[in-house]
Amino acid sequence: LAMPKKQLYPNYVQIGRVCRISFGPNTNKLCTIIDVLDQNRAYVDGPKELTGVHRHIINFKWLTVTPLLVKMPTKPTSVSLKKYWEEQHILDKWAKSSWGRRVAPLKKESL
Repeated sequence: LAMPKKQLYPNYVQIGRVCRISFGPNTNKLCTIIDVLDQNRAYVDGPKELTGVHRHIINFKWLTVTPLLVKMPTKPTSVSLKKYWEEQHILDKWAKSSWGRRVAPLKKESL
């Protein structure tokens, strides 16, 4: 049997994808893509109560895509987005991932 080939880019930019912000005032914080505006920009939201990121437009060059995906409808409100994050335990999944464990000491040093 032939082994299936590993995808080069398994994490796509899509609505509901959790991303890590790489530049700007919200560096190293998680956010959720709630709408794709064009090929360069996305509309993201934290939710602010959980991640500290408010709803705003950001360039894709400032985002790093993670393997986490929030199952939600298009353009949810901030309150419903927070509910989806809590129901699907997104922060717990991030903390248990190898990427989240590597980044956790960096957050403690910056505080």
